[in-house]
Amino acid sequence: KFLTLERHRPLEEKTFDMADLLRERLEFFGVLIRSKALKVSVLMEKAPIYADRRQAARVIDNLLSNAIKYNRR
Repeated sequence: KFLTLERHRPLEEKTFDMADLLRERLEFFGVLIRSKALKVSVLMEKAPIYADRRQAARVIDNLLSNAIKYNRR
């Protein structure tokens, strides 16, 4: 579970490709990644997963945000 300011929202679990979601989130953080001159590579094949895509994106965002924030140039 995550602490959010949203009202309770029902889970929308479905199958999606985690590799695609990871690449999408890396693109979203691209400006921050480049601003710290970090290099990121993804070596991930298709990875179907059954989950709530929005929650999975939130977990990835948290991990990427921390990795960027606590890395040096």
